[in-house]
Amino acid sequence: MFEYCLFDLDGTLTDPAEGITKSVQYALRRFGAEEPDLKKLEVFIGPPLKESFMEYYGFSREQTGRDGGGGSGVYRGHGRGAGSVSSG
Repeated sequence: MFEYCLFDLDGTLTDPAEGITKSVQYALRRFGAEEPDLKKLEVFIGPPLKESFMEYYGFSREQTGRDGGGGSGVYRGHGRGAGSVSSG
C-alpha cells in the first residue's frame, strides 16, 4: 500500500488558466494597465513572470521584482488569495 498520493496540477488534472490570468490581470491593474480579455493574458502561462511582464507590457526589471510590490510580487500575493482557487 502507498503512503503518499501525488497529483499533477499543472494542467493535467486541472486547468490553471483562469487563476493565472486573473492574477496577472490584478497585477497589471495595480500598475495602471487594464486588460479585460483574459485570453490575451494566457501568454503568461508557462514562461517566467518577469520575462512576460517585460516582453508583453514593457515593465522594467525593477517593476517586475517580487519585493516592494513589483509585478511578480503583486501576482504572487493575489495568487495566495482568490486567484489560486480558480482552476477550471
